[in-house]
Amino acid sequence: MVSIAINNSNSTTFDASIINEAITGYFAEDRWSALNCPLLKDKWMGSKDKWLVFETFRSESLKSEVKYYFYSNLVHNSLSPKTLWRSYSTILITLGKFLNIYYPNLKSLIELPLEEFIGQLRVYMISIGKPVEKKRYLTESNSRWQSSGTSESMGLTAARSIYNYLYSVFNVKPETELDRWDVRKLGLDFNITSGTHHINFNLIPSNFKEFTKSYFKLRLIDHGDLSWASAVYHMIILRTFLAFINTNYPHWCDLKNLSRADILRYIEYLRIQPMGGNSAKAGQKPTEKYIYRTLSATHSFLQYIQTIGFDEAPDKLVNTLILLSEDVPRQKRRNEEAIQYIPDYVWEQVVENISSMASDTIPIILVLEATGFRICDVLQLRQNCLLEQEDGFWIEGRQRKTKHINHKVPVSKEIADIIKSQITFTNEALPFEQNKQNYLFPVLTGRRRGIPPLNSTITRRLNDMAFKCGITDINGNIYWFKSHSFRHRYGVNLVNNGMNIYHIQKLMAHACPEITLHYAKLHDKSLRDAWENARNSTAIKLDDNGFIVSSNIESAASENGLELEWIRHNLDSVRLDHGYCIKVPSQQCDYLETTLDPPCIKNKCRSFHVDQTFIDYYQKQISIMQTDINTYNNTGRYRSIEIIKPRLEKFQKILERLLNNQPLLGMNKSSREYVANERSSGK
Repeated sequence: MVSIAINNSNSTTFDASIINEAITGYFAEDRWSALNCPLLKDKWMGSKDKWLVFETFRSESLKSEVKYYFYSNLVHNSLSPKTLWRSYSTILITLGKFLNIYYPNLKSLIELPLEEFIGQLRVYMISIGKPVEKKRYLTESNSRWQSSGTSESMGLTAARSIYNYLYSVFNVKPETELDRWDVRKLGLDFNITSGTHHINFNLIPSNFKEFTKSYFKLRLIDHGDLSWASAVYHMIILRTFLAFINTNYPHWCDLKNLSRADILRYIEYLRIQPMGGNSAKAGQKPTEKYIYRTLSATHSFLQYIQTIGFDEAPDKLVNTLILLSEDVPRQKRRNEEAIQYIPDYVWEQVVENISSMASDTIPIILVLEATGFRICDVLQLRQNCLLEQEDGFWIEGRQRKTKHINHKVPVSKEIADIIKSQITFTNEALPFEQNKQNYLFPVLTGRRRGIPPLNSTITRRLNDMAFKCGITDINGNIYWFKSHSFRHRYGVNLVNNGMNIYHIQKLMAHACPEITLHYAKLHDKSLRDAWENARNSTAIKLDDNGFIVSSNIESAASENGLELEWIRHNLDSVRLDHGYCIKVPSQQCDYLETTLDPPCIKNKCRSFHVDQTFIDYYQKQISIMQTDINTYNNTGRYRSIEIIKPRLEKFQKILERLLNNQPLLGMNKSSREYVANERSSGK
């Protein structure tokens, strides 16, 4: 029989009384039936009974620990009965036999280091023909964010989950002395919607582990100059760097002798080593951005431990080891075109298909679009976020990135009603004891019950909808949603609606106006594109007698040199429902109050211009008038037909020209620059 000596490095308190009080009656049995489980609120819906079998565990203490894991998940509804009885049950017989053979004298599972436990279990499972990996199947929607390949089998995942739960319950060591830190036990502020709770120092070479832990303790806890999200990212960088050093210098316990030559070899290694992780970029050639971020984080680490005075720090100045101006690729300056916002064309498709999404996701998407909040800030809204003031409704919430505590933005009554309904729904579905933080969008079941969903969950659901419903961009390609694109949409819409930069900066809680100016520049580009489209198209206008004649914007510009520039800067303000009114502000409209019909058409105004963007308007109006004429004809209202028919004919003529790619434009210099009495005096 093979057995392994136990390295009892983990300090634990095995409180058998906690387990013994729970594991009684039904749970004291070694076979748990799904049909007879007293903790299942709903009857087992499987076609036949399922069993959790604990009979293979010879050690009563180990058996009780594993039972306690399943018992706790049932009590707290952390895992579904389906997961426990159908998925996690598969590891029980194998786990019992493994512990009997390899660790016959083990009293508690967490006396073992996690990596040793999983590593040895993996070897055993391979030896008996049990799967240790599963193929990662990609769908059309997840192929952009996840790589193909394999991941840990369900059996190993279950074993890891059992260990981690027991460790969290019975370990008594301070968190910073452990090899795996849980941010929830460190008392640090962190983004609860990211789903990243741990830093695992077991992934760092053992000879570098302790001073790496000291580095993170200083920055995270003592000095507080590193956020949890940054710490997680730095850990990924450091395990790559320190593993490289350990491979080349396996006897090193510090970085004192680190040289410029070592750094150059590391840079060469980075450039030929494919990127890792589970993202869609895994296995691809390293990008310049990846090289930049990796070297910058490595430089930051080395410089910090040298400045603080770590004994393990390099003897040579870090700035002579990593030359930022030469080694780190220069990043391209972000331009306005890089801002990926959701255009109206796409948003209209979202609204049309939003009912196909999960019902708990719909209000999140609507609030995300209406507020301009980052997705993590929307998901962490509390139920008291809705304010009703004399001037209307506002949503108030925290802006994590810029540390605004009570940031608020105005919202419509429709959004306010959605939030009120969400509050009612949440309180009916989840008692306060299970939502003590009073979240507006808590998960209702499972491990995350009572806390918000993950950012990634919402984004994946959006992209699943895009593929399922065929939501496309302007080129007909399936649209790829990124959660931050909603925030960019909000900013672009504010600029397009004429709000000044200062107010936009305030509404979006930007730290500086330079960020907000990106939206203004993007708006200028959109205006330019619209202007160029109008400039390059053929056109029509109304002549002095009100007849439709051909024209073009270039000929109008040749008569007055400022025409093109003036129109370009006023394209939004001169647009009406039925066309453009191209006149200077000093010229009054003579027809504004003379008719209920559009005065520009009724009075044959020469400042009236139309292009193909108004086709929908004219088609809709013609349809309405034709319906009205049929109604009047059936009811004998012939006078009404006489009144409406000339307008219908005029609209039909305009539509015919537009459909033939002949927009209506044109205006001469005197008409644009002088008011009526000035024209008659010959100025």
